[in-house]
Amino acid sequence: MSSPLATLYDRADALCNLAPWGWMKEVELLAFRHPALPELAYLSVMGAQGDHRCLAVYLGEESLHRINLIHEAPYLGIDLDADDQVGLILESRQLQVSFSSRAQLEKYDLDQIKSLDRKYRGKVWPQFRSMRPGRAAGPLDDVEIEVLTAAITQVLDVAPRISAGLVTDSRRTPRFQILGREQGPDGQWRDFWHNFDDTEYVFPTTGCDPELAREVARLRTSVDVQVAFTLLPTPVGPRFGEQSYPYILMAVDSKSGTVMGVEVLSVETCTHEALLAAVPDVLLRLLKKAGARPALIRTTSYRTASLLAGLAKELNIAIHREREIPELEAALHSLRGMMMRGPM
Repeated sequence: MSSPLATLYDRADALCNLAPWGWMKEVELLAFRHPALPELAYLSVMGAQGDHRCLAVYLGEESLHRINLIHEAPYLGIDLDADDQVGLILESRQLQVSFSSRAQLEKYDLDQIKSLDRKYRGKVWPQFRSMRPGRAAGPLDDVEIEVLTAAITQVLDVAPRISAGLVTDSRRTPRFQILGREQGPDGQWRDFWHNFDDTEYVFPTTGCDPELAREVARLRTSVDVQVAFTLLPTPVGPRFGEQSYPYILMAVDSKSGTVMGVEVLSVETCTHEALLAAVPDVLLRLLKKAGARPALIRTTSYRTASLLAGLAKELNIAIHREREIPELEAALHSLRGMMMRGPM
């Protein structure tokens, strides 16, 4: 009998051979209800542009809302910067199977493929990943293997029917609906129609420590401050599957271009929610240490502006979002380079 892992590779090979990205678009989602999942999931086939060929399984409504924001932001007048978009994608809870060259695989993947006596040539090497907020992509657990295998199987069923014009992937009713797949009481998989939730993700706004804010407000020196809060997509940690992404919080004096303070945050010491909630107080501590209170906060990031809205209200100052802040970007670029070159 084939093992669950071998079955997953069989399904992945079939998906690669079918190449549904030739006619399915990333935004054409399929709903997916699996007995092992507490929430509905959404399947997205990527690769229409010929670059990243992949099936993503977005787990839960928050992941869907994040993807909705990415796609709808231009139409809503929301100007997401590159850091916003990277965070929205890498922090979405999801499972993935992608296909690439051998050089892009980890030793973990190659050992797994060797143990199953599989052979590949070219850019068809399968790679399976589980993604969690703040964590670098890692291996699947047993339940995730089952879920991803079932998800691929549903795409193998639906994609040829869509290609042949036997079924549409969406329909117009009083509410927009998308096609879904679910397992019935008899264990058989079947189609269903799902009212699509088009809600866009809202970046969190968190408060700050009022006493700490008052201490900073009493500082004599007043500066125009540029602030960046960004995820660095370079895994940190000794072992694959146990790595996380560092987050950088940086403050720069607009007038002089001097870095006033930098803090590196990580989910290694707290939850992702707690990490985000700590950002305003961490910034206040950086400003206090620098001996300056902000007269104005400038940022290019929609998320950073949202996270600091409570702090700005407490200090009775404004936050300006700007398309470009050269001094801040130069300081970030330098710090990214040092962090990516040196051991952490």
